[in-house]
Amino acid sequence: MFNLSPLFLLFISSISISAILTFFLIGYLNKNALLDIPNERSSHTIPTPRGGGIAVIFTIIAGFFAVRYQCDAGSWKIALSDLEFNLIVASTFGLALLSWVDDKKNLSFAIRLVFHFVAVSTCLYFIPKELALTPSYIPLWLERIALAFIWVWFINLYNFMDGINGITGTETISIATSIILLSVLNLIPHDFGLYSLVICGATIGFLFFNWGNAKIFMGDVGSIPLGFILGWSLIRLAGETSWTVALIVPLYYLYDATFTLIKRIIQRKKFWQAHREHFYQQATQNGLPHAIVCKHIMKINVFLCVFATVSINAPEDKKWVFALFALLAIATSINKMVNWDKKDPSLSQIKDQIVGDIKQGAKDVKDSYDIIKEGKKEDNDDKK
Repeated sequence: MFNLSPLFLLFISSISISAILTFFLIGYLNKNALLDIPNERSSHTIPTPRGGGIAVIFTIIAGFFAVRYQCDAGSWKIALSDLEFNLIVASTFGLALLSWVDDKKNLSFAIRLVFHFVAVSTCLYFIPKELALTPSYIPLWLERIALAFIWVWFINLYNFMDGINGITGTETISIATSIILLSVLNLIPHDFGLYSLVICGATIGFLFFNWGNAKIFMGDVGSIPLGFILGWSLIRLAGETSWTVALIVPLYYLYDATFTLIKRIIQRKKFWQAHREHFYQQATQNGLPHAIVCKHIMKINVFLCVFATVSINAPEDKKWVFALFALLAIATSINKMVNWDKKDPSLSQIKDQIVGDIKQGAKDVKDSYDIIKEGKKEDNDDKK
């Protein structure tokens, strides 16, 4: 049974620390002109401080150490060894540092990718071997190579999707809340729920300044480490429960980013460059406010959280049905979001449209008949 007092304190502390740090960061970034300048691909119109992720990641790392101390002193069920914990924290800090440099100096994509693979591969090596996700006839080394590419892709898609105010915070809170729920239901070790509680609180603190008319952006220093931490959480989640959970919980981000990437590759565009072709960007270009888009994504994610939890106890040979149904639900929901201003016509509008089409058709027939009749008359006059 959880003791709610330290959990409440942990959650409120995470929100407060993140919010306070973000507040001071706004002044620091403005003073040092560390701004995101709008361009033709931007979703904002005024220069805005970029780098608020520093507050989020600092709060998360500090909170992780607090959780580790509490777990060692309490009776909660934990899964992480000291080595794995230290590697995750060190890698998160290292990627945050690398991304901060990138926010300031624009490092090449190749350099960033190398560091992503190093961090991911090191941490994967020390994930317990008994948490294999594939059948026993598939070598573990082959599975881990595949997971490395999937994890690196998740890190980068998390960065690619950070294109409007509040969206990264919305997705982070959604994934973290799903993990907290599974922890409360005793479906996964408690320490994962506690780490996610810290992630959720730190993100909420930042969202106070990033919602609506944002006063600060997260930047790569926030989105890259968050993608790393959440990618690790989902891989561990798959090992503790089912692959369907790790797939369904972040499915909106996976679908939007992957579909858009494939489309751009087929169209022979420079897929690694910034653009405005994601589904959520199409919705904002059609006039939907950033906050409404984020709320819509949050609703999608609530459904995905519940659906993923239900899928855990499904027979192994039926789990793909849950994944397919979730994918269809995502596609339907995205279509509704992108075409939000195109309402279904009423019966009266349909009737008026049909009557109008019939009248126009009759007029076209009459005009055609008159032209033909006039043409024949001119021919007869010529013959005379």
